[in-house]
Amino acid sequence: MATLTKRGAREVTDTLDRIANLFQSDAATLGLDAKIANDMAYRCDLLSDHIEKFASAKTAAADAMGQDLNSQSEFNPSDIGREVAGPLEMLDSDEPFMKGHFTQQNNRDLRELQQSGKMGPLNPEPAAPQAGKQASKQDVLKKVAAMEAALRTLKAELAEDDAKEEKKAEEKIVDDEKEACKDKTASTHGFNLTAE
Repeated sequence: MATLTKRGAREVTDTLDRIANLFQSDAATLGLDAKIANDMAYRCDLLSDHIEKFASAKTAAADAMGQDLNSQSEFNPSDIGREVAGPLEMLDSDEPFMKGHFTQQNNRDLRELQQSGKMGPLNPEPAAPQAGKQASKQDVLKKVAAMEAALRTLKAELAEDDAKEEKKAEEKIVDDEKEACKDKTASTHGFNLTAE
């Protein structure tokens, strides 16, 4: 599946903005009612804003994870516990005392003891909590409730921010329409409608 890049999103949003500008400034030339043209321009602006938010959110998520957007490499779970020759760590010259350590010999020894039955049966029961080391169930439930309340507050704030941005976008469209009505001679959308 192809992934959206910053550059690709910018090209799409620039084209949508040009189309919105075309419909706003040259509705009569296109033979469209002004109301329909303004509605089309508004929808192009909404699409452009959505694509821009989507691309920036995706980029932020990838940056937070330390990955490239186009990176297709994934972790192979079969590599867990795979034995390799030599130590697991590369040794620096200033750590000669670690030579031969960090091999998987301990894992191999433990596995052989368990498979031969010398370790005895495994205890499937969870260990009893020790005082002072594990939180009580009530403490955990309180923390979960506090986190849920914080999440609800954050969702409400985000919804409020989205409503404000949508209102600003609508006001911008109205302002742009007023500007377009003032100066009908300037063409900022880049489409030549009168060329033959």
